[in-house]
Amino acid sequence: MALATNQGGKIFPGVPLFSGVKMSLFFLCGAGLWIYRHVVRVNGWLALLSVMSLIVFADASYKQYVLFLTLPYLAIYLALAKPVRIPVLGRIGDISYGTYLCAFPVQQMVVATFGREIGPLKLTAIATPITLILAILSWVYIEKPALGLRQRVSERPSARSVAVHHTAA
Repeated sequence: MALATNQGGKIFPGVPLFSGVKMSLFFLCGAGLWIYRHVVRVNGWLALLSVMSLIVFADASYKQYVLFLTLPYLAIYLALAKPVRIPVLGRIGDISYGTYLCAFPVQQMVVATFGREIGPLKLTAIATPITLILAILSWVYIEKPALGLRQRVSERPSARSVAVHHTAA
């Protein structure tokens, strides 16, 4: 798939006009959905309808218009929906920060290894397990012990509070 070369002028250095306007429209549609949230409710049925619309209109000439409404709606839905509880993850610990830290470098490593033609599905299939393993290792060996240290340090009286206590007596 070739990238479009005619993107218009530049809004800012490195931001082509077409891409900037397109991303701004996604933002504005999402903002509009949020402003009119009393009318457009966040619920699972509308989220499912949005996903179905993305599938049905994937090859339509006007798919961009469908994207402008469905993707912002899905982003708002996912942000506000009750999280799905996965019992296994409760036993592992909080791997969110490790996932955040590792995802981009792992994706870049996978692209560097397999080439830019890898595509999003293969990239996701390869990078996700590697990222999750690194995130678990980060939680077990770095984050959880660091949080334990923080708690022990906060339980100890600081040198300053001891000095203040002695001078007050």
